[in-house]
Amino acid sequence: MAKKEKDVKNKKNVPFSALRKGALCALLGTGILAGGLLSGCDSEKGVVQGPAGANFYYGVDTPNTTDNPGQVGDFYIETDDGHVWQLTAEGWLHISNIKGPKGDQGTQGIQGEKGDPGEKGEQGDPGLPGEKGDPGKQGVQGLPGEKGETGEQGVGISNVSVVPGYDVDGNMYMDMTFTYTDGTSSVDRVYPNNEIYVGQEMTLQKAVDEIAIGGTIVLKNSIKLDAPVEVTRPAKIDLAGNYIYNETEIWNDTDLINDWSLISVREGGNLVIEDSGTMVNYGTEEDPYYDVEYGGIVALENDCFAIDVQGGKCTINNGYFVGNISAAYVYEGELTVNGGCFYVQQQDPTGGAKFTLNCYNENYADGSAKITVNGGEFLSFNPISAGDDGNYVAKDNIVIDYQEEVDENVFATIYMVAPVEDAIRLMQTIPSQMHVNATLASDVVLEEQMVVTANMTLNLNGHTISNEKDIWNADNKQWSLISVQGNGNLTITGEGTLFAKENDCYTIDVRDGASLTIEDGSFIGNISALYVFEGSATINGGHFAIQQEDGNGYALVVNCYNENYTNSIANISINGGTYYGYNPSEYPNEGNFVEEGYVVEQDGENQIFTVVPKTQGE
Repeated sequence: MAKKEKDVKNKKNVPFSALRKGALCALLGTGILAGGLLSGCDSEKGVVQGPAGANFYYGVDTPNTTDNPGQVGDFYIETDDGHVWQLTAEGWLHISNIKGPKGDQGTQGIQGEKGDPGEKGEQGDPGLPGEKGDPGKQGVQGLPGEKGETGEQGVGISNVSVVPGYDVDGNMYMDMTFTYTDGTSSVDRVYPNNEIYVGQEMTLQKAVDEIAIGGTIVLKNSIKLDAPVEVTRPAKIDLAGNYIYNETEIWNDTDLINDWSLISVREGGNLVIEDSGTMVNYGTEEDPYYDVEYGGIVALENDCFAIDVQGGKCTINNGYFVGNISAAYVYEGELTVNGGCFYVQQQDPTGGAKFTLNCYNENYADGSAKITVNGGEFLSFNPISAGDDGNYVAKDNIVIDYQEEVDENVFATIYMVAPVEDAIRLMQTIPSQMHVNATLASDVVLEEQMVVTANMTLNLNGHTISNEKDIWNADNKQWSLISVQGNGNLTITGEGTLFAKENDCYTIDVRDGASLTIEDGSFIGNISALYVFEGSATINGGHFAIQQEDGNGYALVVNCYNENYTNSIANISINGGTYYGYNPSEYPNEGNFVEEGYVVEQDGENQIFTVVPKTQGE
């Protein structure tokens, strides 16, 4: 994890053809005015009515939820001092201020000089008490200083006039004319809508600055930037099937400018980015993204990042994000990725794509820079082993990776992050001839059986798969934490554990002719840890135990359905592994799962049996 250096250049550009479509107030959202056009309003108290949550109130008092209940989204302006408030779920929130110029303070008067003290009286002769000397006369009091001139009275707001209108992008604005007590006036055009459209007239930066709290900015066509858009307040951007891009260089990190990206979320900013893909494109055919059906943020090749966080928060729900060295970079603050497609067209010379999502090292180490990945697709970048030993993937997720042709005869690894249940469904959509790797990012607690029908390797990665609720359901043939079925071909690797709830289910089963290979891991089940109904299982390593024996007291730690075992349509081949309370060479009914060339070493006292290769001469 390191900040991009500007002089790093790499011309290689692999297109990501496998990208998937990701998926002062809103004063008068409909333009309907109560009583017609509002102008010359009484500044003491009033309201311009719009749809629910889009009213504009004004008066001289500070609003409160008792006297001004309103609805969330409403606005209020104090006409005497220009304070602007918006009603949120927590109450009225002060969001801005519009004031008249303040009068100059009057000059302070000069203080008069202090009078001289009177002379001291003479002291009486010693001996008999002399008569008391007369007190000196009091000095003449100084004259008071002249009074300073009175300052001019400050200028306040005497009246507010509001004239609404619409810009060419369909945004309703209000030209608010403030008449001041000195007879002057000024006009302020505001776009505090709950939804602002960015297109021909409205710029993205102005929309970010004007959008009401909790509102959404919607792109009506692709937007070409020549400078970063800085976000310093809560906002949501809907790409709506359009693009934010640049054709001239933006990168500039000289003199602490830190222009690193197309979108920069700074202190106070809390940005949500999504792509509804539903907006009609009002751009022209000269727009390089005119015919693209999904939205994204794409940086000029060899220039900048797509997005950075420098003190704020950002959440990406979907969309397409292309950068250089990094697609998204967090210097300080938080980035949450729930979806979207990410790749870099300019790669790090030594690290390749490993900085696609990236944090500043020092701040990542102390927790002031953070990335959390709950979903998304990444080209040649695994967020579970990001940057310099970082892991951005959130708890209860799996990372899936597979090879895909991204250009003619050019293959790359696609990494997908999803919760376990969603990840399994995604794997079923990948063609069976493709091999899928799945890596646990954390311990996973299953709510239901995990069914595998893909050609897949599961890396436990030091974590545990378990259940807290019962999974066993004989009627529905739900027997295990994991069931390999149909065309499923599952290999389990890595240290980690499958741990079934006590007195509930097996850890894993095989049926419908599927196949299973176990290289490593610990498997703790009930009656059996591994059960093959129909199909095959090969055990090359791992640890196997049960918490609950069968009704006859058998410890069937690994087990086949008898009839299918007899008919050779259910089989277990053991080339390694350790078994607790169970000798796999003495399977009930005189079966033997241990392959030729291997023997069982027994620790009879502790009932531990380990399968190892035969030594020469055995």
